[in-house]
Amino acid sequence: LAGRCFVTFAQQDGHTYGLVVLGSDMNNIYRECAEILDWAFSSFSDRQLVDTETVLTTIPLTKCRTEEAVELLRGYDMFASSGRDYHFYITDASGDGRVIEYDINGEPRELIDTPSEAITNFFIRHKDKVLPNQKNDIYGHGRERYDAVLQVFEDEKGNYTSDTVWNAMKSAAQDPDPDAITSNTQWSISYNNTDLSADIVIRRHWNDVTHCDLESKVTTPSK
Repeated sequence: LAGRCFVTFAQQDGHTYGLVVLGSDMNNIYRECAEILDWAFSSFSDRQLVDTETVLTTIPLTKCRTEEAVELLRGYDMFASSGRDYHFYITDASGDGRVIEYDINGEPRELIDTPSEAITNFFIRHKDKVLPNQKNDIYGHGRERYDAVLQVFEDEKGNYTSDTVWNAMKSAAQDPDPDAITSNTQWSISYNNTDLSADIVIRRHWNDVTHCDLESKVTTPSK
C-alpha cells in the first residue's frame, strides 16, 4: 500500500514551492509538511548569477598581456563554477602563448599555466600520456591534430605569415566521420593580436571569410 500521501503547494515572496510526500508514517502529516515548507521558506533565496553580460573586470585590449590574463583567472575558481575540467588558450601580441588548466590529479585543482604554441582536446601538461587517434582516459584526445599544427609551424619556421595560421588550421580540420573520435570542424578563427581583429570561417569553407574588428565589433565579409 502507498501509505499516507500528500501533495501541496505554498507561495511566499512571489515564489511557489511544491511538496510531495509518499508513503509517510508521520503521525500528523499536515503539521510535518507545514514545518518542511517553513524550512524551505527560510532556506532558499534569490541569488544573482553571473551571465555573459556581467563584467568581472576590464583590461584594455591594446595593453593586455598573457600574464595579466593568467593572474585574472587565478582570482576566480573557474573549475568550481562549472564543475568540469576544461582549459583556456591565452596569447598576446608578443607571442606569449599559454594553456591554462586545472590539475586533474590534484585536490584542490590548482591552476597551472603551461607555455605552448598550440592545444587541442587534451591536457597539455599530460601530453606524454596522450596518443593520437584515440581517447586517453581522463587526459583527453586530439593529439593527431596538435601534431599536425606543430608540423606546419616547423615547416614554415622563420617565414610565418597570416597564411601560416590558415595552413595550420586546415591541417587540423576534420570532415564529418561517425567513426572518428572527433570530427566535423565547426569553425576556425585567425586572431590578429596586433591590430585586434579576427577572420572567421564556418565549417571548412576556407574561401568564405568574415573579418571582425574586435574593438568596433564590426564584421565584414572578405575573401
